[in-house]
Amino acid sequence: LVARGEVFVVSMLTGATRRITDTPAEERHLSYGPDGRSLVYASERSGRWQVMEAQLRRAQDNGFTGAAPFTESVLVANEGDAFQPLLSPDGSRIAYRQDRNSLHVLDRQTRRSVQVLGKEAVYSYSDGDLNFAWSPDGRWLATRTGFEDTAEIELVDATGQAARRNLSRSGFTDIRPV
Repeated sequence: LVARGEVFVVSMLTGATRRITDTPAEERHLSYGPDGRSLVYASERSGRWQVMEAQLRRAQDNGFTGAAPFTESVLVANEGDAFQPLLSPDGSRIAYRQDRNSLHVLDRQTRRSVQVLGKEAVYSYSDGDLNFAWSPDGRWLATRTGFEDTAEIELVDATGQAARRNLSRSGFTDIRPV
């Protein structure tokens, strides 16, 4: 969870709480790795939003609560803002917003990002108004496109290769795909 701009982990079994970040910057948009050994989030430490990761160091540790040591690193640091990170179901890729509008996918192994939805397809009016979700197989991202009065829900290929697929085609404002 995020409280006062800092990241905390709380055990659902015991209620034990551990502070993960302790910075003067704001952190938000948490995403847990599928194995529970990594946490991805956005941080505004350098004056712009970056995608960060906290990852457990030792194989014998199975969670962040307690005294398990972890390493924090920057995953995405561009000239603009990179935020709203969301790990794919298998944890191999991270989708994130670049400069509030375009949608990118980072391959964690190659460290290369690809733009899967350009800024011409959507406009952000306020923080958190553009959400997206991975398909269970990790092939697609469901997201809002268009503008406030004409927003549609579309499937976007996570590789950036295939054409977008409009799912809602309603003529009304459609938001928050899951």
